[in-house]
Amino acid sequence: MGELRHQRDHDVCWAIVVSELIRAMRIIDGRQTDKTIRYSPQDLIDFSDKDKRRTEQKSGHYCYTLNLIKGMEYVVENGIQREEDRPFKGCPENVAERKPSEFAYIEKFVRLRSLEDALLQLAHHPIGAALAMFQPEYREIGKKIYRGPANRFSRFVGLHAISLMAVYEDENGEKYILGRASHGDDFGDHGYIRISLEAMLLYIPTPGEAIDDKFSKYFSKPAPLLSRFSYPKLLSLKDEEAKRVKHAKQISKKKFHDFFFVLF
Repeated sequence: MGELRHQRDHDVCWAIVVSELIRAMRIIDGRQTDKTIRYSPQDLIDFSDKDKRRTEQKSGHYCYTLNLIKGMEYVVENGIQREEDRPFKGCPENVAERKPSEFAYIEKFVRLRSLEDALLQLAHHPIGAALAMFQPEYREIGKKIYRGPANRFSRFVGLHAISLMAVYEDENGEKYILGRASHGDDFGDHGYIRISLEAMLLYIPTPGEAIDDKFSKYFSKPAPLLSRFSYPKLLSLKDEEAKRVKHAKQISKKKFHDFFFVLF
C-alpha cells in the first residue's frame, strides 16, 4: 500500500483510500512494478467535485467529504495523476491546472453488498470501506481492538473511509479486521487499527433523550462497524492503452482550444 499518509485536519480520507487502492491493485496485477510510485489524492480532491472544491467548508478549508464511489467514478472518466505531478497539499483556495501525467485508469468500481462478500474479496486484495467513528474510542484506540462506543458518553462523529487489509483472530478468539487509516504513523498501531468483526450496533434512544439523527440514520437496524465496501477494477492492458491515447488527445485538444480562446 506504500508509505502511510496523514490527512491532518483535512476531510480527504476518501481521496487517500481511492488513490492507495488503485496503486495496490496495479501492483497486485503486475501492471506496476516500480513500488515507489504513488498516485495523487490531490488530483481527486481538486477535481472530483469542482463546485465543492471551490466552496469554503470551514475556516480556511476548501476540502470536502465524498464517498469512495464518487472518487472512483472520477478516475473511470479522467484517470488519476501521479503523486509527483500533483503532490498532496490539502485544500488551499486556488486549484492548479491539471497537467499531463502518466495517468492510471480503471474500468469500473465494484460495490460489495455485505461484510461476507467483502471478506471473500479480501483474500485477494484490499477493500475500501466506511468505518463508524466514535470518540474518544477511535482517537485513543492504540493497539486495542476497536468495538465502537464503550460508554454512554461516547459520541458518533460520522463515517471514515479506510482500507481493509486482512482478517485475524486475537488470543481470546475474537475475529478482527486490520484497517489502514490515514492519520500517519502515530495513530493506532503504527497507523493501523484493529476493527472487531463481532461488534454490532443498534441505536436505541432512552426516554427523554434528544434524538441523534446521524446515529439513527446509520444504526436504526443492527449493523456492523464497517459498511459501504468497494474496490476498483482495472482495464485490460489493451483497453488501458486505448484510454490513455484517447485521453491524451482530449487534453491536447483542450489546450489548443484554451490557447485559441486566449489569443482571440
